[in-house]
Amino acid sequence: MFHPAVLPRWFTPEVFQLSANFKSVLIWMVVGVVMILSWQFIFNTPDANLTEKDFTTFRQDMQARRIQKVTITGEELKGESIHGEKFKTFIPLDAAYDIANELNNNGVAVKIERSSGTSMLTMILLNGLPILIIIGFWIFMMRQMQNGGNKALMFGKSRAG
Repeated sequence: MFHPAVLPRWFTPEVFQLSANFKSVLIWMVVGVVMILSWQFIFNTPDANLTEKDFTTFRQDMQARRIQKVTITGEELKGESIHGEKFKTFIPLDAAYDIANELNNNGVAVKIERSSGTSMLTMILLNGLPILIIIGFWIFMMRQMQNGGNKALMFGKSRAG
């Protein structure tokens, strides 16, 4: 234990005591951050087993007949080599037809898929809606705590005796 004369004047136990409302807000903020991070971790996982190739390497592999199958979706080309290695690369959008023909001529199984074509508004809604719901729930809980003290989770119970 320190001798009181050694500690600064401002260093008192009262400085480190937090109010009940601040503790509640802090807990809800931690819960919110954990929910957002878990959402990002679950739904935004990149293709971990895909290696990204540059277009030149892809063409060299194609001409050397080292590619087994590909799937073209818009500008993105995902494929698998004859050794089982999965890869992706990006192709010029206007060259997709020519590349598909060249792949066919080199004995590659080609699958062409329609690009997702989702609008920017749809992307914003899909990515932002969960965050807005979490923020709305957090605001709702803060208002409940201000109105009723410790009755934050009693929003469905009857007050009549």
